[in-house]
Amino acid sequence: MKRENTKVIVTPLSLSDIKEILDARAAIEIMSVRICISQGLFIPQKMDELLELHEKYELSILRNELEKSFEYDKLFHDCLIKTSNNSRLMQFTERLNVQAQRFKRVTIVTPTRYTMTYSEHATIVNAIKNKSIAQASEAILLHIENSKKNYEEILTNDMWLKMFKTLK
Repeated sequence: MKRENTKVIVTPLSLSDIKEILDARAAIEIMSVRICISQGLFIPQKMDELLELHEKYELSILRNELEKSFEYDKLFHDCLIKTSNNSRLMQFTERLNVQAQRFKRVTIVTPTRYTMTYSEHATIVNAIKNKSIAQASEAILLHIENSKKNYEEILTNDMWLKMFKTLK
């Protein structure tokens, strides 16, 4: 975003911007999960909440309810961070979420990514259940790397770019 005279101009996000946002999200989520596991914050109630969001995400995919899947995905990741009780990490996440809203729906053209996301979330949940900081960190990093690859495939594919131009 930049200001010209009295107008605020929203500048388009580049692939590099998207990767930076996702890298920041990975760092925040890994630290959040590290805090949660080391301090025993994933109490049964929080695990139930995480599992419920994970199940709702799966159901939204099966029903092809893409708007709901976007929301449950966001809530799943927010749950990881909120459970840490770290207000700074939550504030950073809120800022990243606002920026991510500008590009997240691009993934609508790659529906197989949703089932991969579900599987990656399951790996994260299992690592948390096992109280393994290393496995959870690795699972989060893999999830984010796969998301970055998906955005790169979409944003460098001529077919998708032509389709987006016709939608404008």
